[in-house]
Amino acid sequence: MNKHTLAKLALENSQVLALLAQFTPEVVSTIFVDLDTRESDIDIVCCSQDLQTFAAHFTSCFSQKDGFRLKQTGDYCVGRFVQNSFDIEVYTSSVPVVIQAAYCHYQVMLRLCRLGGECV
Repeated sequence: MNKHTLAKLALENSQVLALLAQFTPEVVSTIFVDLDTRESDIDIVCCSQDLQTFAAHFTSCFSQKDGFRLKQTGDYCVGRFVQNSFDIEVYTSSVPVVIQAAYCHYQVMLRLCRLGGECV
């Protein structure tokens, strides 16, 4: 299996998108546009108006996972864990997902890859 397929399997096995559905998760990982490097992880962006609620929910869902970490600052939260040998990183802020820089950047990469004929 290629890295893209293995990463999709990691997402499915972790159930991260379903478990975080209330926070409008979007995958923004270079793995899914074949622009990844050996160090690439699976990046996900979310939105929450209450970062304390997000942090509690994320901890409840993923604290038993290998590599679990959670960092919360005043205006964003980053959670991490490992699934199927992939690092999964979830960035959450109060900014709607569709206007977060990572989401916009991913959409540009996706479009350029499709125009160039190299995208999955």
